[in-house]
Amino acid sequence: MGATTTHPVNHYGTATALTNLPLIANDYKSQFYPDGGNGSTPIPDADKLRYNDMSLVVGGKFEIAADWGNGSHAEHRVGINCDVFSGNIPGNRWQTLTQIFANHGSPNYNDETATASHWHLRFQ
Repeated sequence: MGATTTHPVNHYGTATALTNLPLIANDYKSQFYPDGGNGSTPIPDADKLRYNDMSLVVGGKFEIAADWGNGSHAEHRVGINCDVFSGNIPGNRWQTLTQIFANHGSPNYNDETATASHWHLRFQ
């Protein structure tokens, strides 16, 4: 999610980020939507993890407001960051999800859930 007319393609990342994001999603699914005896439990679209604002195709400042000031996405310039929307994740799952982030290369994430409705992942 998150494409704009200024940045229509914004999901480029390092190999570490691109490897770990699907692993995070898989662990989230395994934890909260486990496969049962009758087959796989699908995740409703509304409950899926929503990744947003990684990096631009050639890097550089990711200025979401397109005013090239000191925007909040200054760190999203080298492909090691990704925002994960928190608005559709029940609060009782947050602790488990943040542990999943840490287990998959992002132990130093920023919790921006109170002000910006997302976690700001940093892959190492």
